[in-house]
Amino acid sequence: MKRFFTFFVAIAVAWCCSCVMAQTVTTSPKTIYQNSAPVVITFNAAGSPLAGLTASSPIYAHTGVILKGESEWKYAPKWLDNAAKYKLDYVSADVWTLTISDIAGYYGLKTGEEVKELAFVFRNATGNKQTSNILIPVYAAGETPVVYNEAVAKDYPGGVPQMGPVRTSDGKTLFCLAAPDKNKVNLVGSWNNYRPEEETWYQDYNNARYFWWNVGELAHDEYRRNCT
Repeated sequence: MKRFFTFFVAIAVAWCCSCVMAQTVTTSPKTIYQNSAPVVITFNAAGSPLAGLTASSPIYAHTGVILKGESEWKYAPKWLDNAAKYKLDYVSADVWTLTISDIAGYYGLKTGEEVKELAFVFRNATGNKQTSNILIPVYAAGETPVVYNEAVAKDYPGGVPQMGPVRTSDGKTLFCLAAPDKNKVNLVGSWNNYRPEEETWYQDYNNARYFWWNVGELAHDEYRRNCT
């Protein structure tokens, strides 16, 4: 039987283009560690102010890092620095890549500095077309990344969401959380070794979105919830 009822809920804001990595950017490797090398950033310009540009009208990255414990960009070049290292490679219509051979060398990190995020604004050569800020998380070696599972539409049992933990008649435990304006939520706890539950469901009810999980049998009903 699962023994603990301590849990944490992590919430991802639905669309906040000035501060998160959106679907316009993918990376290889998918999860970036500070010692990952090389790191390839793929930028899909479709739907952005840079849509339709070709190799003859290149795209550049204005990029720096955000260190752990800080919020400001560091090691970014001056605006409109069109050095070769910041020029993206044209792959196909609206698809561009930037290769970072290694994070420490590319940005000129000092010994002991730990990167929290890579920060980007993609722009054309003159800077009159650009994206908003795009942040890509970076993890320390051995650190467990936060992975947000895609939620699937499914009605809460009985059709009316009930906030918090609810024990069902068959001994299972449901968790439910209202998260307005969010589209991704994780539930982690001591019963699953603090890793996200594999299945996340949601129900839209009374103009609010409720996320819920069935975590099986738990030993007691004391719990703690932290939202971020």
